[in-house]
Amino acid sequence: MSKLADVYSEVYEILSILGNDYIDKLPSKLYEHISNERNKENFVQFDVNQPIEKQGIEKDTMNFIAYLNLQYWSDEKEKQKLVKQYTKNDERMQKKLQEKYQLDNLFRKDVEVKKEEITGIELATYRVSIFRKIFNRIKNLFNKSQKKNK
Repeated sequence: MSKLADVYSEVYEILSILGNDYIDKLPSKLYEHISNERNKENFVQFDVNQPIEKQGIEKDTMNFIAYLNLQYWSDEKEKQKLVKQYTKNDERMQKKLQEKYQLDNLFRKDVEVKKEEITGIELATYRVSIFRKIFNRIKNLFNKSQKKNK
């Protein structure tokens, strides 16, 4: 079964816990789709006495429930508040990503690594070339001595 089927299983179980008041607000085709596409072999159980953070719920499941909340369960005032909160969260996440993957910092790190690699390669090439020169000289000496003996 796919990961999406497991997400549907978790959403289905959460909807079962929430009850008919929430299920009835969903389009019937959507609820049928969740019910039909869920992993029926995956028996998900949640403890209603534990905080949701400790339940081990998939991130995609939480996103799906947040979407259902925004689309079907919230009134206009709540929707506006949720959209603002989601926008703030998105901006905060984008800021973290920008700081983490800032091009200037990535470029500097890459240049340092490349310089070390190039230096290592140059040293290796230089060493190889010295050994190659010595080997070639010894080889030439043998070749000259063999030609003189003939």
